[in-house]
Amino acid sequence: MATRSRLFTLRNRSIRQIAHIPLCQLNGLVLPANLRYFYKVWGFAHIRRVAYNTPTLALLSQRIDWSLALERKSVPLGTRSSVSACSRPEQHPTNSLDVLPQAACIFAKAIDAESAFSGLAELCAREMADWAFATLLGERCEIRQLCVSCARFSCSDLAEQLRQHCLFGALARDRSVSVLSTLDQPLLLNRLTGRSLVRLADGLDHSKLLRKAQIRSMLLVPMFYRDRLFGILTLFRCKGRRGYSASDLAAARALSAWSSMALDTLGQLQRANKRKLRLVKEIERRKNVAAGVGHELRNALAPINGWTTSFKSNSVLMSDATLSAGINAIERNVATLARLTEDCLGSVRLRKGQMSLEREPLNLNHVVSAAIEDVRHLARAKGVHFVEHLSDSPLRANGDALRLRQVFTNVLINGVNYTEENGTVTISSRLRGEQAEVEVGDTGAGIEPSLLEEIFQPFQRGKNTDQPVSESGMGLGLAIARNLVLLHGGKIWAESEGPGHGSTFYIRLPLSGPVATGRMPLPIARPIESRHPVRILLVEDAYDVLTAIKMELETLGHRVFTATNGIDAVETARRELPDLLISDLKMPGLNGYDLIRQIRSTYQVSYIPAIALTGAGRQEGGRRAIAAGFDTCLSKLADLNELSNAIANLTAQQRTCGQQNGIA
Repeated sequence: MATRSRLFTLRNRSIRQIAHIPLCQLNGLVLPANLRYFYKVWGFAHIRRVAYNTPTLALLSQRIDWSLALERKSVPLGTRSSVSACSRPEQHPTNSLDVLPQAACIFAKAIDAESAFSGLAELCAREMADWAFATLLGERCEIRQLCVSCARFSCSDLAEQLRQHCLFGALARDRSVSVLSTLDQPLLLNRLTGRSLVRLADGLDHSKLLRKAQIRSMLLVPMFYRDRLFGILTLFRCKGRRGYSASDLAAARALSAWSSMALDTLGQLQRANKRKLRLVKEIERRKNVAAGVGHELRNALAPINGWTTSFKSNSVLMSDATLSAGINAIERNVATLARLTEDCLGSVRLRKGQMSLEREPLNLNHVVSAAIEDVRHLARAKGVHFVEHLSDSPLRANGDALRLRQVFTNVLINGVNYTEENGTVTISSRLRGEQAEVEVGDTGAGIEPSLLEEIFQPFQRGKNTDQPVSESGMGLGLAIARNLVLLHGGKIWAESEGPGHGSTFYIRLPLSGPVATGRMPLPIARPIESRHPVRILLVEDAYDVLTAIKMELETLGHRVFTATNGIDAVETARRELPDLLISDLKMPGLNGYDLIRQIRSTYQVSYIPAIALTGAGRQEGGRRAIAAGFDTCLSKLADLNELSNAIANLTAQQRTCGQQNGIA
């Protein structure tokens, strides 16, 4: 294991960083200490024969060969020879050993094949050559100079001039680039002549620049990518330095094989990342489509809900048995569609990580009571009875009242859906140590014990029911409830003895400090007895929604001015000076956010309270709406009582502020 660890270090770091590997001397040979066992068993020749099977071990074997040669010749490691103006001091030939580990770092950081090729050229210019040219070959034999690298700063101007040309340009001019495709192994050329440089250059100016670089020796290293010649790495050494040797050619072969393999791996990773990116974009697109569909569904349901409420308030219509049954059927189905829409949008928000909580101190008994009232009409229509056993002492928690109400509502709806007529759903709450526990039990269909975890997964419906989706839901309610409970730091689970024995759901949430005295964080909506008629500006681009809400507001005695876009709304506000603004958020042109900003900057109406209507979810749209200048945010599917209460509260606050200012 120690040997393997040292070799792994050797593969991933430069030799300068691992110079502390202990050496030993056996029979006059200097070896890494970790290899002395293999030397004693097989001998040095066998070590070299095995080592050449892989590029990394081959370079390690060459390192040993070079060390032995230097010791026998007694050549100091720092020996230098005379150099030319464009060359570097002669270095120890083991610089080739540093290339592969450093190249691995370059390929690991590269974003594509070309950047990896450029980085490799810069590395080779420092370690194996004076000049390094990276030349790309296209699939149709087109040729392009990718980069020119030189290790010496004094040659930077010359390198910049060489980048303006293309190596092997003469072949491109003569339409003989296909000759390069036959290069399948590194090629070594020493003692380059002027004629050779002319053949390499793309013209006379280029050949002059190459002569100015004082090139002496050349090493061509082919790079393969996806089974074709991707490019050629051309390494030059200048006059005054030794030419390339057989050991350099062997190192170039290892570099070519390893780099080609690395390029293929990099290409596979790039293609995988592109597929992943396309998949993420497709998922995001589908989520946005779902959110858009939810918004349009709310727009379509809002006028139906409004007209249904209006019809139910008409005693003449409700006195007719047939009309009354039809109106009640419409109301039930609108409620079902609204619930399915909320479930779909809630699932999308949870998957996108956009579900956030607005925590506040609350009494869980109040939240449970509100949820029971939300579902009571559904239970009454199906003939299911509610039995409540809520604790006498308050269950103080710190959570999002609306989200917890949604949790209990979903669990109660699930119990009602799977309970037969004349069945019972029992709701109880209690203290359980330092947690509050709410239990919802039913006498319904029951659950297979093996499915008790599966029912909390999205789109999982009861396996023992033939109910349509309109009655049992899409299988999202419990999944949403579980995620919301987890966001609150709680736990939800189900228990059942099997089909026909009913089921029981348990919800546990952490307790918190005391709730403010008399605070009802989530009261059940009830009409306010005394209301003052106000002048309201209603802004909505959907005509049916506009008509339905206008009719509801006029039923309450308010005077309503309407506008179908933000620009007309600003003009109407300046002309009519309304007491209250109710505006949709998503409108073409001047949307609701821009509208309220203009209203707040208009002196005559800057003070009026404003209610935002959203089809994208109250909590998600509400934060941005309130930040823009609205006082509160309601869903387009909000019932008449909720809208009436919001109007009464805001106008009452406005009157109170006005009286105080008058007294002052």
